[in-house]
Amino acid sequence: MSREPRPILLAALLGLFALAFFHPVVAGRPFVHMDFHQTFEPQQACVRAAVARGSVSWNPLLSNGVPLLANPIYAAFYPPRWAIVPLSPAFGLTVLGAAHVLWGGLGAMLLARRYGLGGAPALTAGLAFGFSGLAISATAPCAYGWTLAWAPWLVLAFEAVLTAERGGRAVVALALSTFFILVAGEPFVIVGALAGMAARLALAFPDEASAGRGRGSVRTVLGLAIGGAAALPHILASSRLFASSVRASGFETAGSLQWSMHPLELTGLVVSDPFGDPTTYGPTAFWGQELVAPRAHFLFQGSYVGALVVVLAIVGLSRRGRLRLALAAWFGALLLMALGRYGPVYPLLIAIDETLVDSIRYPVKWLVPAMLPLALLAALGVARIREASDRRGPAAVALLGLVGLALVSAALPLGLDRWLAGLSGVVTAEQTQAVRDLLLGRVALAAAPLLVAALALLAAIRGSVDPRRVAALLPLIVGADLWLNNRHLAPTVEPAFYSEPPAVVRAILADDRVGRVMTLAEVDRVPWPSGVDGDARDYYRWERQTLRLLTGASYGLALAFNPDMEAFSTLRSTQLSVLVNDAPLREKMMLAGAAGVTHVVSTRPVEGPQVTPIPLPPGTPVHLVRNRLAQPRVRVVPELSPYDGFDGLIRLVVEAPDDLFARSALVESATLASIAPAPGTGPGTARIVSDSGDELVVRTGGGGGILVVSDTYTPGWRATVDGEAAAIFPVDVAFRGIAVPPGDREVVLGYSPWR
Repeated sequence: MSREPRPILLAALLGLFALAFFHPVVAGRPFVHMDFHQTFEPQQACVRAAVARGSVSWNPLLSNGVPLLANPIYAAFYPPRWAIVPLSPAFGLTVLGAAHVLWGGLGAMLLARRYGLGGAPALTAGLAFGFSGLAISATAPCAYGWTLAWAPWLVLAFEAVLTAERGGRAVVALALSTFFILVAGEPFVIVGALAGMAARLALAFPDEASAGRGRGSVRTVLGLAIGGAAALPHILASSRLFASSVRASGFETAGSLQWSMHPLELTGLVVSDPFGDPTTYGPTAFWGQELVAPRAHFLFQGSYVGALVVVLAIVGLSRRGRLRLALAAWFGALLLMALGRYGPVYPLLIAIDETLVDSIRYPVKWLVPAMLPLALLAALGVARIREASDRRGPAAVALLGLVGLALVSAALPLGLDRWLAGLSGVVTAEQTQAVRDLLLGRVALAAAPLLVAALALLAAIRGSVDPRRVAALLPLIVGADLWLNNRHLAPTVEPAFYSEPPAVVRAILADDRVGRVMTLAEVDRVPWPSGVDGDARDYYRWERQTLRLLTGASYGLALAFNPDMEAFSTLRSTQLSVLVNDAPLREKMMLAGAAGVTHVVSTRPVEGPQVTPIPLPPGTPVHLVRNRLAQPRVRVVPELSPYDGFDGLIRLVVEAPDDLFARSALVESATLASIAPAPGTGPGTARIVSDSGDELVVRTGGGGGILVVSDTYTPGWRATVDGEAAAIFPVDVAFRGIAVPPGDREVVLGYSPWR
């Protein structure tokens, strides 16, 4: 009997594959996914700036200041995030993303070995899970990829704790895995891993008598408790912020389900990019818009795992033992959840209580952790082929599966391509031909490895090749297939893409009066010229030039009214953003001025007496103006102006003169009844003495009144005036107000995410 390869050899093979897969990263090129460059790279720039300030609990660069530690999207308690701070934000996140792909693959490989499946099956599991299209796509929403990489390690530690005779090290491993997966922060992956643990416990362990199972259960609870306790600061901080966030106020059901997985999306598991190439833009960059209306693109760029892996998973279901049942139940449950409005689970939840879907938005996310049981089923399939005494059994099933999928592929030019193209809603002959060319090209790309697999299986059936040799070949074929079809899902770009500030950034920084910057909503419109195809990198360059979403923070700009991808921004801040976006120019500039916005960026000309144009170099795709109604970040106003509801607020702003916010702070009537503002006796002054992020020291003078700080009103802030506690109350909808007496005063505002 041949000896099984040692784990270190399998790990080395997986590492070499990762180096080949991510070879542009080895050459120093960072990723340039959409979410990566719009959201996560700017956030890492904010983290780096926070470290430089020496205060990491508050981020002053986004949305008039937002919590950093308390917002789960930052995964700020995740230790590897801080390890990359010395690197440039883009390259640091790229290295971390690639490393987590490898880490997840290693975990899946070791988990398959723990199930006793042998070297070739284990390597198959590592490749199929770590380098699936969904895992590679998850390197764009970075925290999602980080959490995903820990899923197999959590299950592996759980297995070790339940079965190990000496459980001390296993308990430590379970505690560490629990901590890391909790602080990485993506709940879909966490629940997906827990579902696997539950299925394994319910369906597989009855086959495995263990005298120490009772002790294992105690150790399991202990390990989970220790890991949860270590993650408690993260959980408490997030919970504290959650209460005041948009997420706590709930979402419309239609919004929660808008990224349900249409059943036809499953074709993406066996055909790479069946609805279009995510690396292109233009009329032939077909993305099956009707399947994902109204977003017009898929949440994840690709889902390809390959026909061979799917067929091997089917073969794995024929292997004896209850492990297959546990894995099948695990995969099936997550798949049903991923279907969302197209499946039975979410409609049932809505029938019970519509609010149940609020916390599990975007059902397609469930498909990502489902890649782990699918990869393990494929490993079972390889083991089944290797162990088969009847050569005509599992190998024949696998071969028939490949032939069946080949027939489906052959049907593409016979009308299947036109049917898929018709799903776009608006289809031209050019688009239909582009879909056909793309699909045929993708099928051809996968043809060579699948042909090799089919020939090897046929040789095993005929008896000319030992099934064990065929099984040893299968992970190599799986790797080749994934390498050919999924590399494009991790596009890279030259470092200058991130390091060179756009022209509009240079113009803003050259201005002497720079406060906060606001980007108008028009930049959300795709500017691609009609009838023109292009590389996605060109579109991403346009997004950087227009400061789309959070990108201005990459260059150190303080931004106002940015969207928060996880909806953990405060409800007040979001409501004010809506008011500003919908307001006419004068009122828009007044409200933005109250937020300290000095500069406005727009893809359309902005003209009016409230703004002053700032020249930009020819060819710059945006317009830049200075807001003449901008107010200082801190100011003392002599009076409060009450309003009732947003209709009353709008009426107040419309009827007031342009200098409303220079002399008054707006406050809800209900709030006014609960505060006792110090009367203003004349003009007041305010200046910032120091600002570390989570502590702001302001000196006030003159007649006193209301100190307005145009930073977000968020739970966790406390204030003192000359050392005496002072109340902070919301003014101008979303900002902070503090009553200050006349004369020279020292106001100190401090923030803690746990208060």
